[in-house]
Amino acid sequence: MAKKKPKTIIYCRKSQESEDRQALSIPAQINECLKLAEKHHINKDDIEIIQESQSAKQPGRPFFNEMMAKINKGEVESIVCWKLDRLARNPVDGPSIIWMLEQKKVNKIITISHSFYPDDNHILMYLEFGMAAQYSRDLSTNIRRGNKAKLEQGWWTGVAPLGYLNNSDKHGPPIIKDPERFELVRKMWDMMLTGNYSIPKLRTIVNEEWGLRTLRRNKSGGGKLGTSSIYDLLRNPFYYGVMRRGGETYAGKHEPMISKEEFDMVQAKFEKSYSTKPKNRDFAFRGIIKCAECGCSITSEDTTNRHGTTYTYYRCTRKRNQHNYKCKQRPVRKEALESQVAEAIESFEIPTEFKNWGVKYIQMMHEKESSNNKQVIKNKHTLYEQIDDKLNKLLDLRLRDILSDDDYLKEKDKLVHEKNNVEMHISNAKSESDKWRELAEKTFDFACHAHEWFKKGSMQEKNEILLAIGSKFTLDDGQLKIEWHKPLEIFRENHQEIYEAKKGLEPSKNKVIISNIEVLSKNKELLEKTGLEPRDLRSIKSENGEELEVIPVWWS
Repeated sequence: MAKKKPKTIIYCRKSQESEDRQALSIPAQINECLKLAEKHHINKDDIEIIQESQSAKQPGRPFFNEMMAKINKGEVESIVCWKLDRLARNPVDGPSIIWMLEQKKVNKIITISHSFYPDDNHILMYLEFGMAAQYSRDLSTNIRRGNKAKLEQGWWTGVAPLGYLNNSDKHGPPIIKDPERFELVRKMWDMMLTGNYSIPKLRTIVNEEWGLRTLRRNKSGGGKLGTSSIYDLLRNPFYYGVMRRGGETYAGKHEPMISKEEFDMVQAKFEKSYSTKPKNRDFAFRGIIKCAECGCSITSEDTTNRHGTTYTYYRCTRKRNQHNYKCKQRPVRKEALESQVAEAIESFEIPTEFKNWGVKYIQMMHEKESSNNKQVIKNKHTLYEQIDDKLNKLLDLRLRDILSDDDYLKEKDKLVHEKNNVEMHISNAKSESDKWRELAEKTFDFACHAHEWFKKGSMQEKNEILLAIGSKFTLDDGQLKIEWHKPLEIFRENHQEIYEAKKGLEPSKNKVIISNIEVLSKNKELLEKTGLEPRDLRSIKSENGEELEVIPVWWS
C-alpha cells in the first residue's frame, strides 16, 4: 500500500472568550492563510483546513491533538497559520510544536510575518509562544482584578440574572430591571412563599401558562426554564441585594426584587421535609386541611353509589402507620365543608361603609408615619457610614497583616451583610410604609368582599381565600377549625359592634350623619382595637345648633 503524501495543514482558531476579541474571525484567517499558501507555491489539492473554536490557554484541544497525531505519523509536511498564538497559548502545546519542528516531523511553519524551519534558531518561537502564554495569564489576572473591583463597587459581573438586564447605556447603572420579566420573576417568589407550589408545578406554570423565556441568545430565541434553573434562581441571594463570587460576599447596588426575610422563608421551605406530595388542584382544600386526630392531610375523592350518583367526600389520608394506628375520623361531604368555609368567611365580613371608613383612617395614619421617616432615614445613613468606616479599618488591618485571610473574610462577610441590610432599609423606608398601608387597605377590602369572591371563585381561588384567612386548618368530627390571622380575628370578635357602628357611617340624603355612631365612640374596647381615640371624634350640629352625632373627624 502506497504511503500517503504529506500534506499542508492550515490551522485556524478563534476563541469564543474575550481574550480573542481582537483576533480575526475563522473565515478571515482561512482566507489569509490560503493567500499565504499560494504565495509559498503550495498546491491547493495538498491542503487540509482544520478550524477550532476553543481557547488555547489550556492543553487538550481535540482538533489540535488530531493535527499533532497526523504530524507524528508523518502525514504533515507543513503548517500554515495566521500567527503562532493561534497554535498555542500555554506552556505545553507551544514547546510540543517546536519539538516536532526540531525533529523534522514537520518541515516548516508559515505565519503571516515569519516562516520557521527545523535548522533555524528557535529562540524567536520560544519567545512568541512564551509571550502568548504570558498574555493569557496577564489577561486572566486583569479580568479577575477588574471583576473584583466591579463587585466591590456593587455591580454584578457577567450576564445579569433572570429578571434583570445588563444596561447598554454607559451613563446609567450597569444592572437594571427587565421590564418584560421582572414582575413575572417576582411572582415566582410570591408563589413559593405561599407554600402551595412545588418546583415542577411552578415550572409548568412559568413555561406553559406565562410563556416566560430566558433572554434571547440567538435567532431561535430564549429557552424555557428547567427545574434546576428554577432551583438556582430561588437560591440566588442576588435577588435580595447580595452578590457572592469566589467565596466572598458583596453588597449589590441593583434594586432588590425581594427582602432578606422573604429569601430566608423560601430557603426554609426547601429544607423542610414534606410528608405529602405536591398538591393536586382537582379539588379545593386538598393538602391544606389536616386531620385533628392524627395530623395527616385531608384528601378528597369521588364516590358513586349504586344509583349512579357521585358525591365528593373529604377524608383523612390515614398515612400514619405507627403501631398499627387507625384514625377514626369519618369523611365529610364536600357541600358540608364548603358551607363551613363560607360561614367562617361570613364571620369576619365587614360592610362597605366600615371598609371605606377604615381605609380613610389608614390613610391618615400613613401620613403621620411618613412624616417620621425623615429622621429614621437620617439615623440609618449615620449607621451606614459607621459600617463603611469599620470596613475600611478592617481592610487596613488585613493590609498590615494583623488579620489573617480567614478572619478578614469572616468579619467582612458580617459587615457586608449588615451594610446591605441598612442600605435596603434606607432605600425601602418609604416603600415599606407604602406596603403597610397597601396591606392594611387590602385586608379591609378582603374582609368586605371575600364571601362574594368565594361563592363565585374557582377551586384555585377558593384555596387562596382559605389560606388568606388563617395559618392552620384542622378537621375534627366533621367540624373545620381555624387558627385565624390576627386582623380577621379582630373583625370576628367585634362583628356585632362593627355592624352597629355601621349605622353611624351611613349618610342620609341631605348628607348629614344622623344614626347612632355613639356606639363606636363609647365602646372603649373597640376604640382600642381600631386605634381610635376620643380626640379623633367630633360632633355634628344641625342648622338650629342641636347636636346630632359624634363622628370621626376625617369622615366628614
